[in-house]
Amino acid sequence: MDISNLQINNHTLIDYLTNNGYSKSYIQHVRYAIRDTLLYGSQYDSYEELYFFILKQKSHTAKRTVKSLGQILALVQRFDLYGELPSRSVHHPFITKKDEKPCLPEEFDFLISNYRDNAANYLGHTRERIVSVVNNGIKFFLHLQTKGVSTLHDTSVADVASFFYDGVKQVRGKQHKMQIRAIMRCVRSDLREEAFDFMDKLPYIPRKMSNYDYLKKDEADKIAHAIIDEDNDLSLLDKALVAISFIYGMRSTDITALTMDNIDFENDTIHLIQSKTKASLDLPLSPVVGNIIYEYITKERPQSVENTIFVHGKSPQNSFGRIWYHIKCVCNVAGVRTEHGQIGVRLFRHHLATFLLSKNVSQPIISSILGHLMPQSINHYIDCDTEHLREFGLDISQYPVNEKIFDLWKK
Repeated sequence: MDISNLQINNHTLIDYLTNNGYSKSYIQHVRYAIRDTLLYGSQYDSYEELYFFILKQKSHTAKRTVKSLGQILALVQRFDLYGELPSRSVHHPFITKKDEKPCLPEEFDFLISNYRDNAANYLGHTRERIVSVVNNGIKFFLHLQTKGVSTLHDTSVADVASFFYDGVKQVRGKQHKMQIRAIMRCVRSDLREEAFDFMDKLPYIPRKMSNYDYLKKDEADKIAHAIIDEDNDLSLLDKALVAISFIYGMRSTDITALTMDNIDFENDTIHLIQSKTKASLDLPLSPVVGNIIYEYITKERPQSVENTIFVHGKSPQNSFGRIWYHIKCVCNVAGVRTEHGQIGVRLFRHHLATFLLSKNVSQPIISSILGHLMPQSINHYIDCDTEHLREFGLDISQYPVNEKIFDLWKK
């Protein structure tokens, strides 16, 4: 492994970390990784081999430290080989040896390769979704292989069912089933008819439904007050991020990707293309949100080459990745769920949906505001619409209940 570049330019990486507010302990760990690379790197062909050598020397190190070592060595590798500087919004991958490609029967291997190559065009699947489907598809076909089958035709219903049930309980759910269906739906060759017939062998698995958590009225009022309160210790960044999430129910990826081109202050509108659905979304610009964004830009936002509205305070060259920490800060100041309970963007989306439902806003309009492609996505929120559910309550006044029953229930 050629270490000459790192030997000459490692100071650039250290200077970058120092100038961008990384902690002294983190920088020291990077120094150790650079030192080990310069000492032993020439003896190995890759950073992966070097990592496993260092790992062997630290065999008694805690798992958390081992993972950190891999991430930092990956950081050094990226800088050395590609000149890439670290970013707080990107998690550097843990260096491990890539597993060898599993040896699948010819027909199963074709199904995986065919899906990987054509899913984007045929089904519109994203790269991340394709990776997930391929990985679970390989597991499925390897399982069938252990049952002694190598083709779809030879696979029995029992063989397929054994992937989802262990004989006692269900071990895999609806998501795995839908991913296997996606692999079959992608077939366009002579195997197409057999692939579609194979889908009938997949077991019926009902979709699990669970009630979503939601904000109570007093909790929502406290958060709303914390956003507009000028006397608390929240930063304008905290208030702006949470105001957009709380008022619009916008996804965090869409919030952090907002640019000045998305905000029309003259016409009081917000326009964006949603990152998840790629659908266009137009929203009215609330005075509260508009004022906080303007104040953040003019008073608090540091100079940055990034064109996104929101940037890191310590490393303004990086855009945001997540906003959970800022939501937590607002909730702490507001005295909402400080010790336990769900918080985050999802909670605010649920709150907006249930609030609009309680005000008799039609479901298609709510779906469009939340950016749902499928109108039935709103069904999850209906169970939390307490005001309307009360209308269907049954009067039991004619059937008196012994008070002891309520005492038992309280216990």
